[in-house]
Amino acid sequence: MKLLILKGLPEEHGYSQLANALQGGLREIGHTCDVLERPFLSANSPPLIQELIVILARGQYEAVVSFGSWISRPRNAVGESIYDALSVKFLGWALDHPIYLSDLLAEGPTGRFTVYPNPNLQRFGSAVGVPGPGAVILPGAIPATPLARDHRDRRWPIVIAAVYRGPPTERPWASLPGNHIRLVLDHITDCLLEDPEASLIDAWEGTAARAGLSLPELKALDPSLETLRLPLTFVRNSARYDLVRTLVRSGLPIAVCGSGWREELGDAPNVTYLDSIPFAEIGRLYGQARICINLNAGNGASERAVQAALSGAAVVSDRNSALSELLGEDQGVRTFHHGFPQGLIKILSDLLESGDAEAMGAFARGRVSTSGLWRHRAEQAVNLLGMG
Repeated sequence: MKLLILKGLPEEHGYSQLANALQGGLREIGHTCDVLERPFLSANSPPLIQELIVILARGQYEAVVSFGSWISRPRNAVGESIYDALSVKFLGWALDHPIYLSDLLAEGPTGRFTVYPNPNLQRFGSAVGVPGPGAVILPGAIPATPLARDHRDRRWPIVIAAVYRGPPTERPWASLPGNHIRLVLDHITDCLLEDPEASLIDAWEGTAARAGLSLPELKALDPSLETLRLPLTFVRNSARYDLVRTLVRSGLPIAVCGSGWREELGDAPNVTYLDSIPFAEIGRLYGQARICINLNAGNGASERAVQAALSGAAVVSDRNSALSELLGEDQGVRTFHHGFPQGLIKILSDLLESGDAEAMGAFARGRVSTSGLWRHRAEQAVNLLGMG
């Protein structure tokens, strides 16, 4: 099988690093895989689309793979998807919630396949009409170098990597006209805060009667679902901020990786602030941690959690059933409720006091080594495409 991976972001971006890793995994299991790198061109650039048509018209590639479904929507002069016209399958690999992936939400090829990082996102994709077969596949891990060290030799008891987005503000839809839409968005937000997996599809279904619209009807009115995006973004940012602030004030020994947190929360004797690092360096960071906290698992890809597990750190994460299945609930991952930061503090305190973190990290590392590397993900992708 011969595949082409579209890489649409600079090399240091996490998506590009995962594209490289998937290419390596596909080659490792015996498939031919090339990468088309065009990080500084718009997906709607006519020269880029024409170049892609020329490449695919040669007939060498059976499938195109793109993280985030980049360049999934181009159509030819008669309005047909370029992939359908050239009989090339398209695999859009979602690493975030579909609501943020405009190319995934847009009308694409009928020969489309989609990878989702957890079941909630697959349910959402189905509800908004993403065509074609889909599967839940977590990102793989890139083997760490050097090998995992003993926990007694690790520098940081607890590490959290979190992008700083500023303190929570008033709910951004508070000034929207119309009391009805404000009530709907408030209800969705409350559901998201109460749901252990922060599932937007569950929050929507619980609110649908009040909205009086189905998701396809809402998408027809608002193709990018920008309005529905508001509560999810708000909950992501507010939950992240509350968790980091609670950790800083907890007295637990913690390293916070991400620019801006020191200026916001101030110095504390239990806290070390680290600058943001590129995704390619994340394995080395987690190799120095005994415990790694993973955020946004319910609506994201948990790529950092999988990498942390391979590095031998104990993973503590908000809930993602796919991650729990991979690492092993309780044995290889402990889960907390993103809406209740004090629950996270108790889990961390128990791990530090019991000394169970090293055994937990070793268990998860074994699970990832046998079923969570990129060669395993490549096998799953090929099977999804029907070419295994």
